[in-house]
Amino acid sequence: MALIAGPTRLTWLIARARRPIDALGYSLIMGGALGNAFDRAMRGQVIDYLDFFAAGRRWPVFNLADAATIAGAAAVIGASLGEARGDRKAEVSHHGMTNGSRRDKSP
Repeated sequence: MALIAGPTRLTWLIARARRPIDALGYSLIMGGALGNAFDRAMRGQVIDYLDFFAAGRRWPVFNLADAATIAGAAAVIGASLGEARGDRKAEVSHHGMTNGSRRDKSP
């Protein structure tokens, strides 16, 4: 059921995306999820093959589908946070507030 509902919902979100970054993010999430689902269906397991070391530390092993899923989620979350921040700025300007305090409107 999830193999049908997930891609169907993501396709709906992509079709109704207001911004290109949202469509890109949802597409990356769907591509990553379908890539991992394909691996699991064809091989019986998901193979993680990207293994990085830096400064004597090992990063968790992952695959390209995982990277696409994370990049897509970051794009959607980042765009949403940016939009919320822009809305707050517009609201502050609209209500005549600057730096958290009201402007003096006396003559």
